[in-house]
Amino acid sequence: MKKFISGFIAGALIFSMLGVFAAVTYVAKPLDYKVVVNGEEFTSDPPPLEVDGRTYLPLRAMGDALGVPVNWNEELRQAEVGMISSNIDANEVKNFIIGDVWNDGFWWIRNYLDGSYTDYMDMYIETFADSADEKFDIRKIVSHILETQPVIEIYNTAFKNNEKWGAFYKEYNRLYELIEKESYSASSFDTTFFTKVRDDFCDSI
Repeated sequence: MKKFISGFIAGALIFSMLGVFAAVTYVAKPLDYKVVVNGEEFTSDPPPLEVDGRTYLPLRAMGDALGVPVNWNEELRQAEVGMISSNIDANEVKNFIIGDVWNDGFWWIRNYLDGSYTDYMDMYIETFADSADEKFDIRKIVSHILETQPVIEIYNTAFKNNEKWGAFYKEYNRLYELIEKESYSASSFDTTFFTKVRDDFCDSI
């Protein structure tokens, strides 16, 4: 995916240079075919265009479709694809890891496997359900955990040189894979080490 985005940017730059130095005239026209991204028809404003037999898509819209962040760095005057700003808010990272990933994710699986989730039904209703009549739905928790993975990958770009992040990232992915494969059990889903490396990383930023 990163190669695709890099190729897209490089193609756009080459196209621009050719237009300036070789005085080549290209005609952009609307597509007469669909572009499908991850099984969904791609739409954007402005729409995709075809230029000299090649398809050109708006960068930000393509990033959104692929779940890849696209940001403009005003200080460096550059478009950043798949990167996270260097002035990242540490509290935002901590809140996401402790809140979305742990409190609204792995913690619930742990208690579900222990059979103790009924003690926390008020918290469950506040986070996931509309009323006490709604049964505890493990699928909602699993779905929530799976949705945290793209953000974790973005943070991995920012913190990949942080040794304590590496330990957290490895353990997160171990638990994530169990969730994804629906192969977790009380014995396999031990979160003791996860909570340790989570806290170690959060204390380091």
